[in-house]
Amino acid sequence: MGNGAKAQTTRNRKGNTDKAKKPSSQLKSNIKAQNKICAWCLQPLQSTAKSAELEDHAKKHGKTFEECWPSFNLAEMKATEQANEAKKTKKAPAAK
Repeated sequence: MGNGAKAQTTRNRKGNTDKAKKPSSQLKSNIKAQNKICAWCLQPLQSTAKSAELEDHAKKHGKTFEECWPSFNLAEMKATEQANEAKKTKKAPAAK
């Protein structure tokens, strides 16, 4: 048996490859990820937005951080970001 036959038997074992994959979209998951909404302009931002991005957004309106994001504590966000950054640098191997 040649290599071509082996490849065909492998394809047959894996299943029907003639079926086309259904198109999938990430739009719904992207919308769900936008859970930080500005209280002033109602613009949604990604849940992964850092405190600096939120501060810049508030400065666009000439408002304070607390006016645009009343449900977020700036000091806690910065402390969490620093802790996460410390974990990343701790895990990184030392350069030789």
